[in-house]
Amino acid sequence: MRMKRFRADRSGQNLVEFALVVVMLLLLVVGICEFGRAWNLYQILANASREGARLASLPSGFTSAAAVNTTVKNYLTNGNVDPAKVTIAIGGAGVDGGTGTQVSITLTYPYKFGYVGPVVRLINPGATAGADITITAQSVMRNE
Repeated sequence: MRMKRFRADRSGQNLVEFALVVVMLLLLVVGICEFGRAWNLYQILANASREGARLASLPSGFTSAAAVNTTVKNYLTNGNVDPAKVTIAIGGAGVDGGTGTQVSITLTYPYKFGYVGPVVRLINPGATAGADITITAQSVMRNE
């Protein structure tokens, strides 16, 4: 008789279900926030490389590689990105390329996940999910 009453009592069921679901829900929400941070960083890098390529594509004698680097670093600083961590590569024909040649600006940034990565590695130390990634943005423009 006592056992039947114990089986019928479900007062802790909601608490157990909530404890199981809240972990997955929090991982989902934090994962969305991490993706948003990475996407925002990519957009800042893409815009900075575009500004650098725009300046680098000016006719010969109007700009220099140092001016392009300064412009890109200023854009990154305004976007709250540490310019010391960004690698800037000027490719193609370069800053003083002839008319009609292409110049490319490539920016790479090592991105570290703030919350999801350490949690995934804590659960599964050999996991590659949540590992640090390199975000790359490139802009190509024609020298004028």
